[in-house]
Formats: sequence, C-alpha cells, structure tokens
Amino acid sequence: PTIPSWVLPAKVFTDMMAQIQWDDPLFADFPESALYLNVESPAQLQAIAQHLRAAILTTPPSPRLQAVTQTILAQAAAQRWSYLIVRPSLGLRHTVNPWLSDRLAGLLSPHLCIATAAGLQTALAQTWAELFRARSLIHWQRSPFPLQQIHLGLVVQPLVDSAVSGRLTVQSAAIQFEVLPGVGLARTTGDMPAVTWRFPRPLAPPLPWPPLSTPAGLVYRVRSPQAAEQMIPALGSPGTMVAELTRPTATLGAIATHADWADCLTPTWQEADPNSPQTWLPNAEWQRLCTWGEQAIALLGGTAHLDWVYGQIGMAPAQLYVAQLYPV
Repeated sequence: PTIPSWVLPAKVFTDMMAQIQWDDPLFADFPESALYLNVESPAQLQAIAQHLRAAILTTPPSPRLQAVTQTILAQAAAQRWSYLIVRPSLGLRHTVNPWLSDRLAGLLSPHLCIATAAGLQTALAQTWAELFRARSLIHWQRSPFPLQQIHLGLVVQPLVDSAVSGRLTVQSAAIQFEVLPGVGLARTTGDMPAVTWRFPRPLAPPLPWPPLSTPAGLVYRVRSPQAAEQMIPALGSPGTMVAELTRPTATLGAIATHADWADCLTPTWQEADPNSPQTWLPNAEWQRLCTWGEQAIALLGGTAHLDWVYGQIGMAPAQLYVAQLYPV
C-alpha cells in the first residue's frame, strides 16, 4: 500500500506567481524572464530572497487552490488525519528529468502542518518559498537549469505516526537498506543516524532480519491528535505562529529551527545501546519490504530510492507504506 497522496501540479505554483503584484521593476517579468544576481553579494542575495519569499507567503490563495485544499481537508477530517506533510517535487519545463528531485533533495525541505485550512495553506506557501531561499538562488544562478525552467509540484500526504521508517536504494547488483526509529525526517537532518546494510541481488526470501544495535539520536514521533485539537484555536490566517506554550520544549536538532515540525512532532533523545539488538519490523512486513525492492527495480529499470514507513495513518492499524519511489 502507498500513503494516500494529492498532487498539486506546477501549474498551481505558476498561477500563484502570476497573481503577485510586484512593486519592484526587477521582478516585473519574473519568473518568465531570467533573474540575474550577483552571487558575490550576500546582502543583495538575502534582500532578494526575503522579498520573493515574503511575496509568496503573503499572497492569498486563489479560488482554485482553496478548492484543492478543501478537498484534501475534507478527506483528512473523514479519515481523522490530524497532520499533513507537503513534499516538493521538481521537474524541468519541456524536458523529462525524473532524477532532478533526487539531485536537489537537500535544497528543498518538506513542511508539516496541522490539518486545517490555515495550516495547509501556510505549509504549501512555505514549500514554494523554499525555491527562493538565498542558498537556492545561488544554486539556480550557477546551475545549467535556469530558474524559469524549473517546475515545482507538491505532494500532500497524511503524516504517518511511524514506529520505524527508512529507505531502500535499489541497484542492479545490490539493495541497500536504511532503517531508523520514528519519523524518517531525522535521517535527512542528521538528528538520528540510520542503520545501514546491503544485500546482494536478487534477494532470496525469506531473508533474516539483521541484528541491529540501538543508535543514539533524536527519535521524532507524531504528536497526539489531542495536541493538534488544542492548537487549532490558536491558528489564524496563513503565516500565524502558534503560541510557544503549545509546543514541546525541544532545543536540539532540526525541530529547534522548524516551527512547523515543532507543531506536529515530539522529539525524544535515545541513548545508544550496542548490546540491545532491535527487531523493528514484524517478519511479514520485513519480507514484504524485500519484495518491494525487487519490484522497484523491475518497474523503473535502474537505480531507485524507495522511501517507506511502518506506522499508523489516522485510526488504521499499523502497516508498511510506500511514501515515495523515484529513480536516481
């Protein structure tokens, strides 16, 4: 099974950019025309990045976007999903380049939100605005892909309360498994090192679960639905910050600089225990994961990443889900 997903195509982003009323001649034809920047001037880069991001974050949602968010939120309410995650997906205009999102995975971050209209609209705007951070502008200025050729789509999914998560890197000769406890975002931030091992292909199930020692780091788990319900009255228009008293007191890791993560996740420090081998997945789910690895390479015909989670969505029982599958 895959995590239920909604795709907001790049057209939604370009429509939003088109409705911005730019007050600076520098942006008069943006994003259709090139934006030439002096990457050696940090002050100019920072000023332009702030201007672009502020314009995106303060532009009200179009009627089309409001209709899309209402559809998503209606499904979230029906299934009792308290939190959502917005993932960026990059492509090139007039060109098929399925590898672009993987190559730029460290440039654009996913955003989390409470499943409300204000929360989702803010998360969408924040993810679009990632395209114009100062570090992103430097990348686009030096990249062979002009910024005006970039298409930014978004994928919205319920945030799974993952007991375990990870990634399969599927290659012709081997499959690499990465596993860590909790929500998989900690793997990309370095807050929790993933346990990694490789098996030669083709896999021959049943494959024994390797003995894994407990690593040290921050384990992120989804906050309780009751916590989300308590925060909803504090949410106003998009961009409104939730009162700090409603957030966990966390000063370590990426959650300290991601306000949206603090709204949705609870971090717990886990000490390393090399003498405590862990079996993090039920055997049936582990064998299913091995099967998915073989199916992924058969489907895509080459190296691929398969991100997976094992946990609960809403009131459904815990099970294994595919979060993302893409070539690399």
